[in-house]
Amino acid sequence: MYFPTIRLLETELRFLNSIPLQTWQFIEPRLIIKPDKLLENKDREKIEDKINQFFGGLSIIPRSGPPFIIDSEPHKWTYESAKAFLSFSTKLKFGKHRVLPVFDTNMLPIVGTSSFVNICKTSGKIGFRYHLDANRHDYFSDTVLACSRTSAPVVYIVDVGDISQSKQREYARAKSSAIIEWIRSVSRSSEIILHGAAFPKSLGKEMGEKRLMRFPRHELALFKELAAKAGPHFHFGDFGAKNPSFGEHAPPPKLHRGTIRYTSEANYLVARGDPNPNVNRAQYSELSRAILTSEEFRGESFGRAEREICKVADGRQEAKAPRFWSGLSLLQHLQITEMVLRDYSYAEGWESIAI
Repeated sequence: MYFPTIRLLETELRFLNSIPLQTWQFIEPRLIIKPDKLLENKDREKIEDKINQFFGGLSIIPRSGPPFIIDSEPHKWTYESAKAFLSFSTKLKFGKHRVLPVFDTNMLPIVGTSSFVNICKTSGKIGFRYHLDANRHDYFSDTVLACSRTSAPVVYIVDVGDISQSKQREYARAKSSAIIEWIRSVSRSSEIILHGAAFPKSLGKEMGEKRLMRFPRHELALFKELAAKAGPHFHFGDFGAKNPSFGEHAPPPKLHRGTIRYTSEANYLVARGDPNPNVNRAQYSELSRAILTSEEFRGESFGRAEREICKVADGRQEAKAPRFWSGLSLLQHLQITEMVLRDYSYAEGWESIAI
């Protein structure tokens, strides 16, 4: 299965109903929210509205699925924010859609093991996200062992974070391998999701004035490397064609650069325009042609993203605003990544296991 991160951004949510039904059969979305937004009723209601919008956009999906994960953005937990997220995530219910709450292991020392054991007993399933820099492995191991005694299925997200640099990848390879081995020692059949991203943190720093660049999908390569030991209950998740820190503390750019991100089986392809103080839509025609003529482009018939790129490249359609391209890149990324993972799982003889 494929577990992509879906941010509750309106510009991206509205593209999800363009994903083919056969693609959704292999995707279980991971929705992430900001825990501090749960402390006020007004903010909490806005989050619920956006989650409803997420499901409203999935008009092609049967009411019985797919299940989805509720998780949190990186957060410095307080007792109040931890309790608020715990309460919100365990009470969510949207029709017949199944909800799997996932808890950051840094919450454990604040809330206590007994709270999570009670969730196992009442809801029957729980998830934990272990970041490689988690500061209290003892709480994680104690809680996992306590939850395993309840016989409730436990899902683990091993979050390797940003592995766009070689030192980060070396650390992630060693540390994630060790934690996966430990989880397997507790339960051979638990579902484990390796989650990370290798998309560069700063395109300006990496690309300079270059118009077109390729960045290897190191997170997908790491997944395949670890899968040999982890076995068939091992899954992949990512942040789309973005870095995990996308949008965090970033000041508004003084000069806009039109950008199109296109994902292939092995690379991220990025086309960027010249800096411009205004949102110049005309530059997207040139950028679309750069993607269209690349060897990674899969052809107009592959999906909506490819059709839109072709139309803009040859002038059949007027170029649209940057937010349109952001949503389109997510759509295209989900479709190609699902295809790669489905083909990989079939080649390995794995069944598609829904969590």
